[in-house]
Amino acid sequence: MYDLWIIFVVVFQHLKLSTRQSSKSKTFSDSYVVYEHFDQIQYGCIQKIYFIEPQNNYLLKIKPLDNIIYDSLTIGSKLFVNEDIIFGTLSPNQIHLVSVNNIIEKGCFYETNETCYFARYPNMHESS
Repeated sequence: MYDLWIIFVVVFQHLKLSTRQSSKSKTFSDSYVVYEHFDQIQYGCIQKIYFIEPQNNYLLKIKPLDNIIYDSLTIGSKLFVNEDIIFGTLSPNQIHLVSVNNIIEKGCFYETNETCYFARYPNMHESS
């Protein structure tokens, strides 16, 4: 049987990650991440952090961003796409279980009633 602990904050490779519930009172949250899931780049919000003792590994329960649209600007006939600013909605019923090793970077997140705005940081050091 595995020993499984639920925690709220973890520091992995100098990157602070936390659950959304543990940081609701802060303007900025450490719970929004860019991660790899089945060889695809995903964006999402950490709901829970589990520590699996026998494997000495953290497993993150992440609510992914759906209906992803990248920020874009059209000037004349030329389209410019900025993949560092993403629009979408948090999935109401989908969850991804992801190893902490699959975290690419942290992100900045703002949510309204209709849309979620997600911004990527250029690297891990500037995001902490």
